Amino acid sequence: MTMQWYLIGSNFAAPGDSSREEFERRIDALMAALLDLEQGDEQIMDPDLSADVVARTLGVELTVQAESLVAAVIKQLTVVRAAIHHTGGWEQAIADVRVVLTREAEASVA
Repeated sequence: MTMQWYLIGSNFAAPGDSSREEFERRIDALMAALLDLEQGDEQIMDPDLSADVVARTLGVELTVQAESLVAAVIKQLTVVRAAIHHTGGWEQAIADVRVVLTREAEASVA
């Protein structure tokens, strides 16, 4: 089967009633974890993170190379959950990560 690039987006609510500063610190740690995971995996690229500081929600987009859309969704969820786990303290959010966007993507790897 041919490998295809897919853009997969997911979102989740951050647990707890942390301060704005703590929430922002965790956002930075989550992005750092996503970038670290990207460096070690040729099947993911271009992590993007968005956050609503007031609602305490986060969105993560990754471009994922996989044999199917289902495999790409599974890969994206696995990467996002690994990044959440790496940040520590948000493990209860792992079960709440939901896919909200999927589409085939044009990707060129140099």
